[in-house]
Amino acid sequence: MTDTVQALQRVSDGDFEKLAAFFLRRQHSDCAGLIATGINEDEKPVACPVDGITYIDIPGRYSRCIALAATTFKMKDVRRKWLGGKNYKGDIEKANEEFQKWRQDDPNIECILFLAINRFLKNDTDLYRESIRLGKLYNIRIEIIEASILIDFLDNNPDGEYIREEILGIKAERISKDLLRKISETSLCEHQRVFGKEQAKEIIRELCSPVLDLVEKPNVQLIGLRGASGIGKSTLLRQVGKRLNTCGDIAIWVSNDLVESSDSLIDLLSKVLKRFEPTLDESAASEALHIISSVSCKLVLLIDDINRSSNPLNLIKTLESLVKNQKNDFLTLIIPLWAGQLSARPETKQKQKNIFWEEIELNVFSSNEKKILLNQLNKGSLETAFQIIDNLNGDPFLCGIALESEEAFLNVNTSNLIKEIFTRFLEQVAESSREMNPYATRKEFITAIDELIELIILTNDPEPQWEQVHDKLNNRKDLLQVVAVKNKIGWIDHKYGFDFWRWKHDKIRDALVGRWLANKILIQLAQETSVTQDQEKLLSNLGLAEAWAFSLVFLGKKSEQEKAVSVLAKYQPLALAELLRLNLFPERHEVNQLAAKHLRQILFQFIEQIKYRENIVRQLIFEKLAQTNNLAVLQATEELQGNDYVWAGRFRNGDIAAAIEWINHEMNGGQFLPNINHPMFEQALERFMATYSCNRGESLQKILEAMEQLETAIAAITLAGYLTWTELAEPVWNIWDSLSDKQKLIATVPTIWALSRCGNSSMQDKLEQVLLFTHQLRQADEELRRQDEPGYIPEGIEFFWRIACQIFEPTLRWSITPLGAETWVKVVDENAEIHKWMWDKLRYIDHPIAIETYIRHLVVKTMDDSDNIGIRIMWEGELSEGFNDPLRQMGVPKQPYKNSATCIKLWEIVENDLDFRARLMAFLLWKRGVSVNDLEKLQSISVDNEIFDEVLKVRLKLHDKTAARALIQKLHTKPRYWCAYVPFLQNTEEVFDTFLDTFDAALEIPPLELCHHILNSVAKYLSVERVRELVGKKHELLMNSPQTWLALWCSDVPEALKLVQEAMVQSDLGAWYLFFFPNESFHDQISQRMLNALTPVLQKHPSIRECIAERAADAGFGEWVHEHLPDVAGRERIRYFFPTSEDINGALALAIEKEADGERPIQLTPELHSVRTAFRRRDKLESVVNLQSVFESWISSAENEKQLVLVARLLAAWGDSRDIVWWQKLKLAEPFPFKIWMNTLQVLKRRRWHGVGEFTAMA
Repeated sequence: MTDTVQALQRVSDGDFEKLAAFFLRRQHSDCAGLIATGINEDEKPVACPVDGITYIDIPGRYSRCIALAATTFKMKDVRRKWLGGKNYKGDIEKANEEFQKWRQDDPNIECILFLAINRFLKNDTDLYRESIRLGKLYNIRIEIIEASILIDFLDNNPDGEYIREEILGIKAERISKDLLRKISETSLCEHQRVFGKEQAKEIIRELCSPVLDLVEKPNVQLIGLRGASGIGKSTLLRQVGKRLNTCGDIAIWVSNDLVESSDSLIDLLSKVLKRFEPTLDESAASEALHIISSVSCKLVLLIDDINRSSNPLNLIKTLESLVKNQKNDFLTLIIPLWAGQLSARPETKQKQKNIFWEEIELNVFSSNEKKILLNQLNKGSLETAFQIIDNLNGDPFLCGIALESEEAFLNVNTSNLIKEIFTRFLEQVAESSREMNPYATRKEFITAIDELIELIILTNDPEPQWEQVHDKLNNRKDLLQVVAVKNKIGWIDHKYGFDFWRWKHDKIRDALVGRWLANKILIQLAQETSVTQDQEKLLSNLGLAEAWAFSLVFLGKKSEQEKAVSVLAKYQPLALAELLRLNLFPERHEVNQLAAKHLRQILFQFIEQIKYRENIVRQLIFEKLAQTNNLAVLQATEELQGNDYVWAGRFRNGDIAAAIEWINHEMNGGQFLPNINHPMFEQALERFMATYSCNRGESLQKILEAMEQLETAIAAITLAGYLTWTELAEPVWNIWDSLSDKQKLIATVPTIWALSRCGNSSMQDKLEQVLLFTHQLRQADEELRRQDEPGYIPEGIEFFWRIACQIFEPTLRWSITPLGAETWVKVVDENAEIHKWMWDKLRYIDHPIAIETYIRHLVVKTMDDSDNIGIRIMWEGELSEGFNDPLRQMGVPKQPYKNSATCIKLWEIVENDLDFRARLMAFLLWKRGVSVNDLEKLQSISVDNEIFDEVLKVRLKLHDKTAARALIQKLHTKPRYWCAYVPFLQNTEEVFDTFLDTFDAALEIPPLELCHHILNSVAKYLSVERVRELVGKKHELLMNSPQTWLALWCSDVPEALKLVQEAMVQSDLGAWYLFFFPNESFHDQISQRMLNALTPVLQKHPSIRECIAERAADAGFGEWVHEHLPDVAGRERIRYFFPTSEDINGALALAIEKEADGERPIQLTPELHSVRTAFRRRDKLESVVNLQSVFESWISSAENEKQLVLVARLLAAWGDSRDIVWWQKLKLAEPFPFKIWMNTLQVLKRRRWHGVGEFTAMA
């Protein structure tokens, strides 16, 4: 007897009624709305003629009343229960009485009664027959559901397994929609436990809606929530997840360790599901994706927290590689990021937008969020709370802790507020822990925490193994264990076979460590004149920079603070930068001013020391100041030589001159800033606008003064375009108008941009004149081109106006005013010369008149000259789809129009225009931002409309079930093309049946097209069950159709893999080689099961070994290659993905030749590709190459310091905390400088404390 049988026979009456109702709702479509009438809100049985009932009326077809009667009687009593007896009404008679009431209103109604029992009917066919007969007597159709039917459902159906787990307590092995929802809810509860604060006041952040909007956008794969530690990224992530789950989507929390160990999205999803439901089988992930696609919702994985990993940059690259080739447009990943991540380093000039990511920037609470937070509090404490929030600058983390007991801070001095917050917080932690152990005092709990902190400081390990904690704390370990259970500051986690202490939040850790450093080190130093060696070691540890910053708030005396700032300036200047970034004191506090004064002196000293060996701390300080919102930054960077970091820090804190100098710098280097994606500049701009837009008088005056100076005028005009302040429009025009024609060549495009964005009605004629001047600009450029030497490329300011400024498209990603759009259209329409080269730029202006005009011109030009390559590119750019795989994303997704008026105009053209070309282009532009909310519009396009096929594709991609009939018709007329779209409606039986019926025809290739080796890719988009069905019903056809084998292999379904294996082994290589290795790149993900399936094929056809090895190595299966294909593992194509020691040594030698000075930061140059790959795939390369051994050997053979410098730079850029031990033990011989070695060691140590690592984040 199985566990299910036993559990089913023991089930209670109420639970069985729930089980039977669930079965009917899932298995019988007419029962989807079944109402449970036999149980109450407490899930207890109540008296009722039937246990469930529903009514269905389909006009013109039928009406039905369906009832349920469930019983758990023993079999000897069931006959009487169903059929009745003397003075006893059976279930059928009671149901008849209920049905009679319905027949009075609807005489033709069909009545159906389901009799459910939790036992086997066995051989009692008499009971079955008599029940049917009695039902017919009452004109009721009887359906019996007994144990064998239920067990088949509970054990072999995903929905059944879910209800089996919920009611019978037997874990599910297959995923279902309900189980997915349960997992999503469970994961968010776990996320709350791990990252949330128990009594914290939470508000829904304003950015929640923008994130949800991004999730709904097509082609958005990765969403980054970027902000500093403690800014509320994890809270926002959880809020987004809850909203998604409430709206019918599926959001599941994924911890970073699962990402680190995953080779594909399927692998990652499988691990996620099994973490919460360990009994799920291997197909759970594929089935989950199938379920998501079938119900037309989104699956959103919430990745938190990648910054706890040893190398977050590797994790970011892993996530990008996971989504790069994913074929599921309904799957999105949301990842909290630290401020520096994804931003290109200024030195690299790689400022283009990362095409994989959409980013949301988090900041402190807005004024509106502060009001909402106040409304959650007791009215009696509002004044106190307002003061607290204001004094904390709306910092979400600090506000959350402080407002748990806001009354306690009523009389707290502003400068001591943060000290009091964490002191009280620590007391609350101790008091909360006493609930579990009332025999221990608060002081004893706090002492245990202090001893933990002492351990992590002395071992330089922020998350020590519990065994170390056990040895250090002795008897107090039990107290810390209680603290871990309460989980207010941290808990005991498990990884890699060890238990270890994990902090709840880095900011809690840094604050409490800072408190310890203040009490144990700084107070002592305030009384002494010298620093011991042990103290110096702690003071200079870069990993403790944030903690040292916090330590200053725990010093009570002004003299102690002044002495501490001086000591930190000497040994730990990064802590002073962190002090300003964290805003630990009121902005104009003396400690801030003193820190800024010291930082300025330090940075001036560092400027004289430009070599890498002296640059690390300076670089870190600059990066912190660039992210700091504190006026003390202006003092710290006063008169410093400008660079991107200095300019960013000054501009975001109100320095207009810095912004103008920055823009000038880019311009003199040939860059027109609005044309490029420059995160540092745009983040500084956003902060400046938020702070100074409402009080702009002083800033306006400084911009006007800059416009008066010829050397800064163009930069000031460009800045005016960024700010969009209408007061600047007229001065912009006046400056441009006053320039000579030669000067106007440089100033024209910045002026056009500025006037287009901030000009009012009085400025439109001025904008028109500047636009008309572009004709002279192009003439001047063409004249110079005739004079240029062959291959000449202009540089600097000449490049700026001749090349950068004439690329309008990127500039127009910035919105322009409606009046500006109208002026653009007027100039393009009325000036023939400008029309020639500017008409197609109108499609980048997000305004109805511009887009409509572009479409009109395109239609005319298409009719006049359809063979023009430029015109064809415009059409193909919107129509493009994969030749062999129409469902694969081609190129970078087009940006949708955000202006609702533009979208409305496009749809008007789609609906009403008489020219089908206009309708088609309007539709192609409109569909960029299409969502399920647009289905009604799409369904209104009739089948006889010339653009119907394009509309149908979009409807299918949105899983529109009403498109089934149209797709079926297309399968009959053009099966080879339209079968690719079947996966979107594969759950519609009629569609899939038609697909199977027409699949033979779909695989027929006309003789003239045989040379193209057209693939059929449909199988890799089908669900596991559908692939099995396809293989089962079309086995012979597929065996003889090599164009399907690659897709079948990519499906990773065992039955399909077996077919491909057999077919390849039985066939000549020439019959399928070009199908399995097409000329286009391979983009799909690979599993080890897929590779193992090819093992017999590799033996039969050894010539493909290198091709398969390359495909496997590219997917990260280097060890598989070395195990199964050792003869080709050493070839160059394979080593590109899995380099050997020889490759790395060669790369290092080549890099030495090209990077002789050691001044610039490490960049991913071609010669360093193998080294970067070795770092990224370090865990998978251990059996092939040991980086540590390679580096140690290379350094030991060095003839000069260049080799040590290079390895030091590589570790600073790409290394992680595992490199600390061997680098620390490295024996340096003369003449290797100690400073190089020490700086890299400090970076690695910092990375142990702050895994994101500034160098890691931006390398």
